Amino acid sequence: MTNFTKYVLWGLYCFLAVVFFMYVQFPSERVRDYLLSSIVFTEWDIALNTDKVKPVFPPGLKLLPASISHKASVWLNLDQLTVTPSLLSIFRANRTFHVAGKAYGGSLNSRIDINTSNNVRQVHAATTLSAIGIQNHEALNSLLGRKISGTLSGNLEYDAVNLKTKKLDAKLTLSDSQIEAMYPLFSIKQFDFDYIQAELAASNTQVRVKECSFKGRQVNGRFSGMIILRQPFNKSMINLTGRLHPSETFLSDIKKNFPLSLFDSYRQAQNGIPVRIGGTLDQPTVSLTG
Repeated sequence: MTNFTKYVLWGLYCFLAVVFFMYVQFPSERVRDYLLSSIVFTEWDIALNTDKVKPVFPPGLKLLPASISHKASVWLNLDQLTVTPSLLSIFRANRTFHVAGKAYGGSLNSRIDINTSNNVRQVHAATTLSAIGIQNHEALNSLLGRKISGTLSGNLEYDAVNLKTKKLDAKLTLSDSQIEAMYPLFSIKQFDFDYIQAELAASNTQVRVKECSFKGRQVNGRFSGMIILRQPFNKSMINLTGRLHPSETFLSDIKKNFPLSLFDSYRQAQNGIPVRIGGTLDQPTVSLTG
């Protein structure tokens, strides 16, 4: 055995020993406490919580389990969350992190770029959601003021400069969903949708609904407009316009509340019934606009 071979084997032994003791003696409680005290977004009262932190390879951290809360209300529970920095960016002003998580039977993957050059903190995050189940999601039900379920997928792009100028672009699809009707609407307690697709652009307190289309058992349709965010969230103002294509079954269900003669001029129209939705998220109003 040559000296070079001995050095290689000795170096490999030392490396494996370091890795072994890193896993066995890893101070998960101390790292957890550090993360919980550091990863808090006070501007939004958002906090990251976890019970245990483990090292992973490529070098990074795995949180088991993890949750994201807002003002002590849990928004998202994750079975696990892995945060891996890009090694080449650690010593640069522009750092990159890769985040992967599993939650509600689905997954999320995100790339986060943080640039701190020139005393300006810029954050860009690109996130992909895949098959996230939202059945009986208490936080979402509370925010919207009604029960909602389905499978959520889509993409989100977030940009912020010094946490003052913030914008979010999203393309989301909610599949096989059930949404509790408002009031309930026209004696119908629940709407069933094959899909709801939405393209959104949010900036500060305004959310522009570029397009929202849906196909369901009772009604198909398309909307666009604006939502003005307020606190609490369910008091946010809605201003949406669009067109509905109700099924004959749906029209039969509502005839007890409205005479079908009101819809006679629209029923044969190929472009559907023009509708405006106003009010707030918890108490929306629906009116004909044609």
